[in-house]
Amino acid sequence: MATMSGKGQKDLGALDGNWSVARAINDHTAVVGEADTGKGGSAFLWRTVHGMLNLNDLIPPNTGWHLITATDINNSGEIVGFGTFGSTETAYLALPISASTTEPPVVVMLLAGLLLVLAF
Repeated sequence: MATMSGKGQKDLGALDGNWSVARAINDHTAVVGEADTGKGGSAFLWRTVHGMLNLNDLIPPNTGWHLITATDINNSGEIVGFGTFGSTETAYLALPISASTTEPPVVVMLLAGLLLVLAF
């Protein structure tokens, strides 16, 4: 289970599998990384209000993308990581629609069309 440290450690949990790895945390305590779904690894976003969310659940289905890991998050909530588009592994940039810390996150919904342009 991923943990974050600073003033201590906190178990962030997992998705549907047995493990998770935290890769980065921002000043708002939003954490990103990757977690086991029982069918492989997927990128996650963890926030105090909502817990761990699979970033793949926040993009429209049938886009051809699978977000494998999130490697960093800045204080604006922009997330970078690696995933697959079709059968090609590539980097992605996920832009938040809203920076709200109290409403459910919609992190990459806007990005679905932009991922093709922003893929490296």
